[in-house]
Amino acid sequence: PVVPVAIRRTTGDLPSRVADNLFWLGRYVERLESSARIARATIPRLSRGTAMPHEIVELAALSRILVKAGLISDEAVAVAGGGTSLLSALHASLREDTGSIAGLIADVARLTELVRDRLTGDMYGAFTSALRHIRRTARSAHGNSEALSQVMVDILRFSASVAGLAAENMVRGGGWLFLELGRRVERAKSICTQVGFALQQQPSHLEPALRLVLELCDSLITYRTRYLTVLQAAPVLDLVLADDGNPRGLAFQLASIGNLLDQIAGPGDRTLSGVATDLLAGVQAMVNRLADSPDQAAAAVQLPEILHRHADTIAVLSDNVTRLYFALLPPIQTVGTGAEFSSLAGAA
Repeated sequence: PVVPVAIRRTTGDLPSRVADNLFWLGRYVERLESSARIARATIPRLSRGTAMPHEIVELAALSRILVKAGLISDEAVAVAGGGTSLLSALHASLREDTGSIAGLIADVARLTELVRDRLTGDMYGAFTSALRHIRRTARSAHGNSEALSQVMVDILRFSASVAGLAAENMVRGGGWLFLELGRRVERAKSICTQVGFALQQQPSHLEPALRLVLELCDSLITYRTRYLTVLQAAPVLDLVLADDGNPRGLAFQLASIGNLLDQIAGPGDRTLSGVATDLLAGVQAMVNRLADSPDQAAAAVQLPEILHRHADTIAVLSDNVTRLYFALLPPIQTVGTGAEFSSLAGAA
């Protein structure tokens, strides 16, 4: 007689190494997309010749973001005639031996191979073929701004295909949870960093910075639909920071991180998800204070320090996820620092 198999809705235990690889695959895919989006915003501003005053403000902000993302060096910004040096640095980011974007592509390809048995054949084929295409076009893009911009477009399409295939082809089990968590953590951190650097302006220069924020967060169309051509700090920052219905906004990422951590940890344990919830409440309160301010521009340029602290908190949250679910060693503990241990000083 055939013994009937009990029906299960869970996918079984997920090895910590697999969860680690999927988490970082999500982070590197999102980091690659963010890098491509920043570079794509920079290239046309460098290729137009003489920059307009608002473009000078935008390029200054983009330069700070590029340096923070590791795509260019401080020297590339400091060299006189920065347009040429910035463009050369972006071309150099695609070099397979030393380029930062090329390194991210290699990291995504390596992690894709490590989790191959967790991907369907269609997913694996789509990932690998797209990465091969990006590498081929990157090799021929040297010295050609249009080709360089096309590489960035190809990267954005690749990251969109990763998100779509994961949403439609992966069971909502441990693998999908950690892949999605990695994407949301990286995107939240990037939004805090990019918006923070963009807002480092004088209040009189805030309008081009706000336009750049909408472009980097892919929210221009949504903003125009809601507010037409009126560009003000509170509506812009509400859309990209506090609107939890905007999948390119910070609030959406924080809400998703909290929900994912709740599903991973199980009921009753909100040690990590509570951090995301507190951050979300803080961001929404921050934007509400900005909206109530009599001078929104002056209030907006005071936000970068807060946003950079939020980015640091998200990075610490990621480290805690690693220690709790991936690390083989217990958290580091400090011993022998109290007064009762002072007599042991120098004993070692």
